[in-house]
Amino acid sequence: MSRLLTLLLLILMGQGAWAQVKVWPPSWWVGMRNPRLQLMFHAPGIGQARVSCEPAGALIIGVYPADDGDYLFVDLDLSDLAHANELTFRFTLQGRRALSCSYTLSERPPVWEQGRGFGPADVIYMAFPDRFTNGDPTNDSIPGMLQGSRRQDPDHRHGGDLQGVIDHLDYLEGMGFTALWLTPVQENNMPAWSYHGYAITDAYQVDPRLGNNALYRALADSAHARGIRLIMDVVLNHWGDRNALVQKPPFPAWINAWPEFTRTTYRSVTLTDPHASVADRERFQRGWFDRHMPDLNLDDPFLLTFMVQHTIWWIEYAGLDGLRLDTQPYAGLEGVAAWATRVKAEYPELDIVGEAWLDYPAYTAFYQGGKNYPDEYNSGMNSVTDFPLHYALRDAFTQEDGWNEGTLRIYQTLAQDFLYVDPGSILTFADNHDVGRIFSSVNEDPALLRMALGTLLTTRGTPMIYYGTEVLMPGKESEGHGPMRKDFPGGWPGDSVDAFTGRGLSPAQAEMQEMLRKLLNYRKGAKALHTGRLLHYLPEDGVYTYFRLHEHQRVMVIVNNARQTVRWMPERFAEGLGSATRGIEVVSGQMLIFDQGMDLAPKSIMILELQ
Repeated sequence: MSRLLTLLLLILMGQGAWAQVKVWPPSWWVGMRNPRLQLMFHAPGIGQARVSCEPAGALIIGVYPADDGDYLFVDLDLSDLAHANELTFRFTLQGRRALSCSYTLSERPPVWEQGRGFGPADVIYMAFPDRFTNGDPTNDSIPGMLQGSRRQDPDHRHGGDLQGVIDHLDYLEGMGFTALWLTPVQENNMPAWSYHGYAITDAYQVDPRLGNNALYRALADSAHARGIRLIMDVVLNHWGDRNALVQKPPFPAWINAWPEFTRTTYRSVTLTDPHASVADRERFQRGWFDRHMPDLNLDDPFLLTFMVQHTIWWIEYAGLDGLRLDTQPYAGLEGVAAWATRVKAEYPELDIVGEAWLDYPAYTAFYQGGKNYPDEYNSGMNSVTDFPLHYALRDAFTQEDGWNEGTLRIYQTLAQDFLYVDPGSILTFADNHDVGRIFSSVNEDPALLRMALGTLLTTRGTPMIYYGTEVLMPGKESEGHGPMRKDFPGGWPGDSVDAFTGRGLSPAQAEMQEMLRKLLNYRKGAKALHTGRLLHYLPEDGVYTYFRLHEHQRVMVIVNNARQTVRWMPERFAEGLGSATRGIEVVSGQMLIFDQGMDLAPKSIMILELQ
């Protein structure tokens, strides 16, 4: 140790240097299932210091200097600490104390009484905080943040925030949504494209243009008070290039570096292809998502632990109910499995859905946990995004039924459910923030949208609705991401249309919103739609009929994809109907007697609770 460095640290100590030590995670809790904790300290030269901890109940079991001398990793065993405590860490150089810092261990907060997790009994509402509603205009532009609000630019920040979400939880509750998924809320202090949240620059801080950590916890508490679960969007594959841990990583191995910029191929099939080359797999998994999103290497054990603890910290801090993992295949098979296993070990009741953007059920099923594939791989996660059904719902109702077209697309997709460990837990959706909006995909025809959403909400799976779908928001993928992520009408002062109150909605918008409100609220208590067995019949003459069968409830859904009236007769469907001869259409409330057959309107859907 040079005298100059020792002198510098001693001078800092005399100036209150404990405040100069940064530590990740910023706090922790006693009484966790796993009593071990790895802290990462950062200060000039700290990697060359010796460390001690008080009180003695916090046992240091490992100290690891990083390759960058300004970082030091310390492993603790907290088994002997049963109550909240304030730890003090002292760092010494050449036998003389140079730095110190305090660290808070809190009592664990009470778990939400309904328990964590989400599943097929829920309907998830997915929204961009920046594009949903602006509850606090004072945080639209903040000194030190590289982007302010410029609402007229579809690719800029618009000023939506967490306070706006809190202010409109009553709307979500009234609509019948039971879970909320927001795109990442952590700091994205980037010069461009910072609104979407996927280029994180500080994993432990809410972006100040959205609010702060306490406000995010208040959102969770307010949502829970209304019976709404909160799902956090987690990003393991990449950070923003302005992240301090990217610009100055503890170990070079934290970043997948290339001699020159190398973009991923986006071909995740290479990971499951038994014939794929090593080069193709490496390029897919270690290539960067974009120039401003450096690719992270979860094979590094210190980074993996950082990610595990960062995730656990947010679950514990905010009382989260579930996680959505962004770009699951890109983050690496083994790293994701280890992350999920360690998180689930702490929270066995927590649900995690991985985003696996793949076209076919055989590929998608690989990423759902609970099944050991030939190479013994198990992702450790219970859910995965059902992109195959998304494509089927997007295309089915704009096509005439044929051998493989129209509603046959839906039937054939569901017929491959034998590939999944648990088809009911799969996240189903008609659109999301990365694809064209479903209303535009069905040619902006409300009748076709009713068919798509009615099918989504009554077939198997855990359904998700993208914000604004309920009021016919359009957005074509060919126009870019901005138009697919428009502001929710009524979320800003002065909006001419307010979808929260219904002011200014067109008759078609109001009708769609009301149809969804009725169906969603019916679905809350419909056990058949939660866990009922799916029984479906091959489509004939453009008509697709299926049932959800529960021991105490039967629901029948009839989709007429033909462009003409079709006569539906009950004889073929005796297995699903049982002794029922009538049913209540759940949206209209009309009692229908069908033992003599029914005329189905063109391009329509009927959802009947059988009597």
